[in-house]
Amino acid sequence: MAKPHAKLRGLMMANDYTMPQLARKIGIGKSAMSERLNYHRDGFTLKEAYTILQLFHVPIEQLHEVFPPCPRK
Repeated sequence: MAKPHAKLRGLMMANDYTMPQLARKIGIGKSAMSERLNYHRDGFTLKEAYTILQLFHVPIEQLHEVFPPCPRK
């Protein structure tokens, strides 16, 4: 099974972004970023998601691909 938020992780790698760098760009802490990427906390806000899409030049139509719903445990 792929890691949670695999598409977002791929975008981060392709654009040479670390979790702390992306966290700073969207205005959250490193631990909050890690928790959201690993589904240990509620997902990204819509504002954060749009900021990330703009940063990585991803069309809004791909929002559901980059930010899939949290799988139920």
